[in-house]
Amino acid sequence: MTAIVGFTEIAFEIPPVKPKSLPLDWKQILEQWLLGAAFVRSTPTWSEIKEFLARSYF
Repeated sequence: MTAIVGFTEIAFEIPPVKPKSLPLDWKQILEQWLLGAAFVRSTPTWSEIKEFLARSYF
C-alpha cells in the first residue's frame, strides 16, 4: 500500500497525470479505494469523491 501511494505521489507531479487539484485527504481516498472499500456516503462523501475525480482529470 505504501509503495502504491508513494508511486502515486511521484506520478501526480508528472504532466499529463498531474491533477489540477487534490483534496487534503486524497491519500486516504486512494487507500480506501485500493482496499476495495465501498463508496458510501461517509467520510469521504460520495460527492467529494466525484468532485475529486472531476477536478483531477476532466
